[in-house]
Amino acid sequence: MPSIILATRQSLLSLLLRTTPAGFTRPADLANLNFGLFSVMPGDDGTGGTEFATGGGYGYARKALAALDANLSIASDIVSLVAELKFDLFTGTTPEHVGTGVWDDGGVLRWAFPAGGLPLSHTATASTDKLARTTHGFVDKQKVRVEAIEGLAIPAGLAANTTYFVRDAAAGDFKVAATEAGAAIDITADGVCFVRRWYGKIYGVDERAVIPAGTQMFQIKG
Repeated sequence: MPSIILATRQSLLSLLLRTTPAGFTRPADLANLNFGLFSVMPGDDGTGGTEFATGGGYGYARKALAALDANLSIASDIVSLVAELKFDLFTGTTPEHVGTGVWDDGGVLRWAFPAGGLPLSHTATASTDKLARTTHGFVDKQKVRVEAIEGLAIPAGLAANTTYFVRDAAAGDFKVAATEAGAAIDITADGVCFVRRWYGKIYGVDERAVIPAGTQMFQIKG
């Protein structure tokens, strides 16, 4: 009876995106991953997004990264950058970077992910204006954004698509402000929401976009 080998998601991603073993030929279009920046995220079907304009005086172009062990690490079904990925210096003010796209060499969008860390659920308390999670990992002055948990509203006083700055960070909770040195946001109703580290910003002349090392990039679902 022939043996059956069941590939895990991790092994499948390793074959497609890292150094290939002898005897295996990777699809030609996956020789490189081409990273680009969105000013408007695409929908779940991959359509409707707005990428930074190429040409137009920005100096923007996608950055290619070869599918190699030295460039990408894989844990379970999550792929991360080994080192930070720097885009070229911009020559004019560009839109805010709200997400990153990954295209294959054939120009097909393979993955798209927000310009931030993994969203984690937090509890908001109106009486203290704090967001709480046992191991939140945030420190003062970091940028964050909040998102609704499916079926629930974002706690009143906070808003989606808004950049906040962490302040008064403690072991299990923190507050947020509208500016780096601003007053804490008044949370007016208890609730829960997602909070993610936020890297998006508006870039000006002689600035560059950077995707930090270790940032979660993409997964195989299903």
